[in-house]
Amino acid sequence: MTSVLFCTSSGHLIMVSIGHSGEDNFLLESATSEPLICSPYSSLSIEVPIYCFGEVLVTPDPLNNHLSSAYHNEESILDVLLLSQWEDRMWRGYFKYDVTSSEIRVIGGHLNFIAQLNQSYTKSHTPTLENIVLVSKKISVTDSTQCQKELLFCVTSSGMSKSKLTLSAIVPDNSLLIILNETLIDYGHVFLFPVTWTIRHLDVTLLESIVRMSVEINNPSFRLVYDFSHDSAQQLYFEACYFPNPLAVELMPVEVFFRDEKTGIQICDVLDYPIKTILFESRHNLRALVDTISQVSSKLLELKITYSILVSDHGRKIYMFLQANPCTLSAWECAGYLLFNSLYEFEEATEDSIFNLLCGASLDIEGFENVKQLCCRTHS
Repeated sequence: MTSVLFCTSSGHLIMVSIGHSGEDNFLLESATSEPLICSPYSSLSIEVPIYCFGEVLVTPDPLNNHLSSAYHNEESILDVLLLSQWEDRMWRGYFKYDVTSSEIRVIGGHLNFIAQLNQSYTKSHTPTLENIVLVSKKISVTDSTQCQKELLFCVTSSGMSKSKLTLSAIVPDNSLLIILNETLIDYGHVFLFPVTWTIRHLDVTLLESIVRMSVEINNPSFRLVYDFSHDSAQQLYFEACYFPNPLAVELMPVEVFFRDEKTGIQICDVLDYPIKTILFESRHNLRALVDTISQVSSKLLELKITYSILVSDHGRKIYMFLQANPCTLSAWECAGYLLFNSLYEFEEATEDSIFNLLCGASLDIEGFENVKQLCCRTHS
């Protein structure tokens, strides 16, 4: 049995024991042994924990402002699973550096940008499993050991009424692979790769799985991001990370420019922020939320507008950052979290310099107004 750290839903770090026996083992007690439908990758018999979403969609409660599920006062199985697997790889030395030792500071000013000094970080942080599992049509036997190291677990939908965990099973079709990232941005940083999805925009089914993961992790520190790429060869994937403090964009005032009382959707303009940003929000209808964003994503693809997405607040809030082509700031940067390789640049970074960086990448006012109108037409 191994003791590991994980973040509770209140944001505190505590120690838990993860093992293969004992009545107090949270993951084992929560697990099921029901078989799953296998994917084409099952020929290698790569077995990992599988978290299956139930048919009942956990949604935020608009009256009490919490998740309307019986487990909202309990620890999230999915949260423990992710962090226990991530911590296990960290203690085994699979990462290139210890991100928890990086120096972090909040930039002085009104916007609370966050800067991290990480001299080992490289921006070209693409998952190695992209070439092993998702691009290649066949995995070689020699690759299977590396797959076991990098593939933490996967999430998938099921026909069960409630979400369940299977501690060891073959990777099923139409699932999300949760893969470690050797060049980390912060604590718990992972990639989320869809298996067999070949779409180029945020398909409703895929986006719903992403938002459901945010909901069921039930941890306010957990964020998900997506960066759209015009490169047709680039495999679509998400990233996830834990941040103990609010990101700059999450602290900004907003102005509602569209509201649908029937679906509970409201779309807002994020005010006084250097990069043009739209906030999509719903407190009780996540399916309507993901459907709206999927449609807007498809239209932006047609218009060749670069955008990034941040999912926060248990999946209730989804920020869309709109960039001028061919700007390629990451969603983390757009949200106000900046990484620096150079000690000099880290120490010299100011609110003005970061503001100008984001402002220079932003879609112009005319383009932004057109996107706002597109959002209204799409939902109507």
